[in-house]
Amino acid sequence: MSSNWTYLETEPYCIRYALAAWLLRDCVEVLEIGDGATTLLSFLQPLVSCTVVNPNVCAFDYQEGAARLRQIAASFQEVPTEQLNPANANYGIALLGLELYMDEAAWKRLAALVHNAQRTVVEFPPAQPYSIEQFEHLLKLSGCTRVQSYSIGIAAQGVEVPMLANATRELFVLENREDAARTD
Repeated sequence: MSSNWTYLETEPYCIRYALAAWLLRDCVEVLEIGDGATTLLSFLQPLVSCTVVNPNVCAFDYQEGAARLRQIAASFQEVPTEQLNPANANYGIALLGLELYMDEAAWKRLAALVHNAQRTVVEFPPAQPYSIEQFEHLLKLSGCTRVQSYSIGIAAQGVEVPMLANATRELFVLENREDAARTD
C-alpha cells in the first residue's frame, strides 16, 4: 500500500466498511478484494465467514464454529480460483476503492464470482476515470445490474492529501439481473 493511502484508515473513510457490511448482512459468506489496511473483518456480524484477498494484510486462516475467517496476502489475480470459490451459494462480494490492475482473464474470473454472488458492493471515487471504466467493465462482464446506489460525502480532519479531506465516493449494490428481476 502506498504511504499516502493512510487517509483510508481515518474514521470517515472507515464508514464505507460499516455501510458495506450492513449491505452484505444477509450473506453468510463474504469475499473482500482490496489493498487497504482496513478490512471488512472488523465490521461483519460474528457468524459470517469472510475471505479477504489483499496484498497488504497478514495471512491467517481461523475457524470459529461455522464461521471461517481468512486473509490471503496476495492480489486477486495471484490467488487460484479454487481458493476463492465460496463454500456457500449465499455469498457477497465487497470491492471498496475499486482500483484493480488485472489482465482480462482475471477480470472474467472476478465477473463470474460477481455474477454468482447474492450481492456485490462496489465503492470508488467518481473523480477517478479509471475507476468508472473498471466499474462499467465489471457490469458488462458480470451481467449484473445496479439495484441501489449511494453517494457518500466525506469530510476528514487531518488527511495529508487536501483533495481527499473533502471527497465524494460512490457506492453501488449489484445483483444478478435474474435475481434482481424477482420479487419477494
